Amino acid sequence: MSLRNRISLEAHIDGKLHHELEYTFYGLVANLNDLERAATKEEHEQWTIPVEQQSEEKEVKLRIRMIDGRRWVLTSKISKPGVLGWEEVDTDISEDMFKHLRQMAIKGYKKTRYTFKIDASELVWEIDVFNDINGKPHPWVKIDLEVKTKDDT
Repeated sequence: MSLRNRISLEAHIDGKLHHELEYTFYGLVANLNDLERAATKEEHEQWTIPVEQQSEEKEVKLRIRMIDGRRWVLTSKISKPGVLGWEEVDTDISEDMFKHLRQMAIKGYKKTRYTFKIDASELVWEIDVFNDINGKPHPWVKIDLEVKTKDDT
């Protein structure tokens, strides 16, 4: 399988409201070179924009992300009590807007996202490898599986 680099796996960067439900795991990768078998690989720079919580009844998040140095995305997320997952809106922004918002950010990081399709399924594993303080890939990774419902297998 060849590794393809593309401008975002996430098809829902469209400015529309989507429901995000994902399972997150953390693991130690013995050999990071094994991730090169992924279907796709993206370089991300991601920053958190501070947002004042208006209510204890919901949690809100705002972030910006640069993907492969060619796509800039603004994401808002709202979590509501009693509802699994997040309401999420992803929309493209200009490079200048990204740079401007990055000046307002409170924390950020760089990571490489690898994706692996699951045979006989529409589901995809996303494995995020974060860079350490020296810019080197860290062997502890974040693994996400986004599902449509809690019963997806």
